[in-house]
Amino acid sequence: MVRNRLSTIDAKNKQRVNQVLEDITEELDFKIADGFSERVIYRELFLYGLTLLDIGNGIKEVSLSLSHIAAKQELNNFLKQIGIEELSEALSALK
Repeated sequence: MVRNRLSTIDAKNKQRVNQVLEDITEELDFKIADGFSERVIYRELFLYGLTLLDIGNGIKEVSLSLSHIAAKQELNNFLKQIGIEELSEALSALK
């Protein structure tokens, strides 16, 4: 299970939801992977029909910022958690 569009603010409700999900993982037999934060980069890339995997060398429409790099790291961590090492390594190679 992956939580999507998480705020960067560590609110009490977010903590409660995390705790409940952790409490029921064994009972319902699922795992929780790190989620994705709400980021402007996703909306920017959508306008060009691109994903995080597309940005890097040769894409002039989007310039990389620290937020973009953080988003790519989130995706990289997710891919590692679900066991897709090859794609994770390809993503890490993009600079």
